[in-house]
Amino acid sequence: MENKTQIKRTFTVSLVDSNVKFRNNLRQLAQAVTVFKKTTQLSSLDEALVSLSQNTPCDIIFLSQSFYISEIKDFIGEAKKTVRGEECAFIMVATCNNHDEAIIAQSIIAGCHAILSEPYSVDRMYEIAEIANKIKLECEQKRKYQALSLLTKLLAKELDSIALYVKSGFSYEKAKKKLLEVIVFIKDHQLNSFDLYIQVLIDTFAKSLPSPKLYSGGSARLKKKMENKIKEEVEKV
Repeated sequence: MENKTQIKRTFTVSLVDSNVKFRNNLRQLAQAVTVFKKTTQLSSLDEALVSLSQNTPCDIIFLSQSFYISEIKDFIGEAKKTVRGEECAFIMVATCNNHDEAIIAQSIIAGCHAILSEPYSVDRMYEIAEIANKIKLECEQKRKYQALSLLTKLLAKELDSIALYVKSGFSYEKAKKKLLEVIVFIKDHQLNSFDLYIQVLIDTFAKSLPSPKLYSGGSARLKKKMENKIKEEVEKV
C-alpha cells in the first residue's frame, strides 16, 4: 500500500476505553501496523490525561465513543495543554459501523482529527498514521517558523548595526561576528528550508522599522556625540 512506504517515522499509540475486550481487539489490530511501535491501554480519560501530564511518549490517542462527547472535548482541551498532547492525533473510535453525520459533527466539535469506524482494518490504521504524520510535520514547521523568526530578527539587527558602523566609520567586527554566529546556527540546526525562510523574511522585513539615522546637523563635535550615542543604543539592543 502506498502510504505504508511514505511514512518515515514510528508512532506510540494509546487506546482509551473502559471495555477491556474492546481495547484488546483494537490492540491486536494496532500491532499489525508496522509504524505503531508501542501500544498502551488505558481505561479512562483521567488515566490518559495523567499519562500525558507525566510526559509519557504518545503520538496517537484512540478515544472510545462510549465516553460522552462533552468528556472527550474537555479531555482533548486539557491534553493539548501538555507538551505531548499538543502534537497528538486524537481519533474517535465508533463502537459500531456508524457514519452518521451527527457523529462526525460531534467528533469535530470535540476536537478529534478523525473517526475510526467498523469494519476496522490495517489499511484504515495506516490512514490514521498519515493523519498523525501530518500533524507532526505541521508542528515541526511551526517550531521552525518561530525559531527562524527570532533568528531573522537578530540577522536584521546585526545587518543594521554593520550598516550604521560602516557609515559612521566605526569598526563593525563585533556585529559581523554576531551575524556569522546566527548564520552558522541556522545552518547547523537545519532551519534553512528555502520556502519557509522566504516566508519568514517577508513577514519579518515587512514589519521591520528603518534603522536609526545619523545626526546630520550642528557642529562636527555635536555630530560625533550623537553618532556615539546611537552606537551605544544599538549595542544595548
